[in-house]
Amino acid sequence: MTRFNEIFSTGAIAFMILVALLFASLFLVSVLYIPTLVVTIFIGMSIALMIIAIYGGAKQLGEFDKWASGETHSVLYQRISKDIEILDEKGNAIIRYDMECKRTPNATLKQVVHEIFHDGKAELLEVTLNGASIKAEKEEFVIRKKENGEKLIPQPYRMKIKIFFPADVPKQDFRYSYTTRYNEVYPHMDEKDKEFTSHRVILPTFWIKFTMRLPQNSNMSFLRDAVVVRAFDEHEVEDFSEDKRIEDKYPLIVSKDDKTIIWELQRPKIAYTYKMFFCVKKKRL
Repeated sequence: MTRFNEIFSTGAIAFMILVALLFASLFLVSVLYIPTLVVTIFIGMSIALMIIAIYGGAKQLGEFDKWASGETHSVLYQRISKDIEILDEKGNAIIRYDMECKRTPNATLKQVVHEIFHDGKAELLEVTLNGASIKAEKEEFVIRKKENGEKLIPQPYRMKIKIFFPADVPKQDFRYSYTTRYNEVYPHMDEKDKEFTSHRVILPTFWIKFTMRLPQNSNMSFLRDAVVVRAFDEHEVEDFSEDKRIEDKYPLIVSKDDKTIIWELQRPKIAYTYKMFFCVKKKRL
């Protein structure tokens, strides 16, 4: 437990005991006088709601304090944006990730590694730090998995991107991004089948945003009824309670021309993968 949490826990307990004693005294004094009793109960309920609100906010600050103390991770993602531009009917696409970060004070930060999993080939186009190009390396490989000890089954293509930060990387807020071009990353996005894009939350993240666009001058459009977002835990098991939360609080937005999808989510769960499924229909020209 962090020092902040210890102080908050002790102070909160003392405060609640004091409030309880005060409320009990007022209740005993006013028990014979109904109007005063009603006012006392109303004040007590207001204080209780205030305590709950303060506790919720302080708990969130406590989690941030735990991160800031270096007990969990050296970097916090404040905002992550995934911008997907589908280029044509074959499913070729350009994808840009943009990360706004906070760095733990005095934490060592030399590099980050991102892994890409998909069925086609990818080309790393650009990596930037606060708008300026920086060094990065990529490693491409295909894993082959044995099935029943007899034959090797090719697994989805992977690429590791190692992004190297310079020595003068900002000690507090900074922003980095990388852009990749994919060949046929969405080959089955027609009305007969579904495709998906996903993001796995590997570090504490406050906010993520997906944006997916189709070419304006094409005959393609998204099939509205097929666009859904689902949450999967670290074991790739769907979490239906998280599905319900994101459906109720963070609904998808599809543009009027059905060519753009926007989805935003606050406080995603660490180690979860959020997948946005979609289909594309083609109009006859």
